[in-house]
Amino acid sequence: LQLFQKNEELRNQLASAIERESIPRDKLIKLVKTQEKYSKDATDYLTTKTKEVIAELNTAKDEEKLALINDYRELQHSLDVSFDSSWQNLAWLKQLGVQNERAEAELQDKLDKRMRLLSASMAYLRQQAEIIGTQLSSSPESEKASLQLSQLIVKQRLNIATESLRNLMSIGDKMGI
Repeated sequence: LQLFQKNEELRNQLASAIERESIPRDKLIKLVKTQEKYSKDATDYLTTKTKEVIAELNTAKDEEKLALINDYRELQHSLDVSFDSSWQNLAWLKQLGVQNERAEAELQDKLDKRMRLLSASMAYLRQQAEIIGTQLSSSPESEKASLQLSQLIVKQRLNIATESLRNLMSIGDKMGI
């Protein structure tokens, strides 16, 4: 995550340089294209790590899930930032007079797939929360603590997915999808 933070600092400097046109245009284009590659690699890496954490969440004991949920939240946030960076790279290139329709179409496709996945995940998690709620209302006291923990974890996952979907919809709005 330190690498991601360092890259954000570089992106801030790049944004300033583009705005002020303080670096020759060709150099700026090269720097943005480097950022494009970084964003693609980061998105691929974070997508893989997110899938791994979800698999761990699905098989872990409830007590272990609490620790994993924080990892999942951080990965989702970083993935959202990576998608936003990809959009910003395309916007910068446009500002510099470079149109990359293929990359824009690829990003739109990735965003669309990701939003559909998050939407389906949210529906599933809502259903799980309802099932657990029903079980809670009819279960003996001895089982309630475990069910409450399960409900907490499901609700946290739902909140994370909802926040991520909002972030991606914001990017989609900027792109006109």
